[in-house]
Amino acid sequence: MMATTGGLDAKVGDGVHGEQGCEPGLSAEQFRRLAAYGDREEVQAGQVLYGTGDRSYDLFLVESAAIDVVCDATATEPERVVYSRCAGDFTGELSILTGQTVFLTARVRESGLVVHIRADRLREVLGEEVDIADVLVDAFAIRRRMLLESASSVLEIIGVSDCAENRALRTFAARLQIPHTAVDADSIAGQTIMASYGIDDSRPPGGRRLRTGAAPRHAARPRRGRRLHL
Repeated sequence: MMATTGGLDAKVGDGVHGEQGCEPGLSAEQFRRLAAYGDREEVQAGQVLYGTGDRSYDLFLVESAAIDVVCDATATEPERVVYSRCAGDFTGELSILTGQTVFLTARVRESGLVVHIRADRLREVLGEEVDIADVLVDAFAIRRRMLLESASSVLEIIGVSDCAENRALRTFAARLQIPHTAVDADSIAGQTIMASYGIDDSRPPGGRRLRTGAAPRHAARPRRGRRLHL
């Protein structure tokens, strides 16, 4: 089924969308062309389009709904809205292209219509619609930079500060541009997070005793009960 976008002309076409105000946006004509690659779907408030721990996710063009992209709650921080997508916007950031595990949750705040473009169709878009591909890739890159600055609690790496394994994991996350924060295992915050997962400072989640100075494995979102598959 091909989606149409009647009535969006008044909402799309200024070239800049989203609450950040600095992202490239789709024109009304580009929005209609991109929508032809997907299926129109009605979404309801509270519906999760993709969530932390998912191995992949799809692109959603927003016709009339409102979608919050949130950083899930941790043992020490509440859930936080990172940004919202409204009519004329599209979801996603750099991980939709790199295949990294999802580390944010997209949840519908206001019911409405979206156009669901699956991953294989998105690859067709990138190969066939060069001007649209430029907009998407630039926007995804900007969103990743924003996440690195504002959503460091997406991934919490807990370990002893002078541990080689801890440094290696932090370097790995930095090279992949994964938003993260390092937490000292001996700090109150570190002890709190480990306690919430039933981890003490001598045993990792798998139950194997750690070598002296080794760091516990990183923890993912407790609310959804999943781990990030790094």
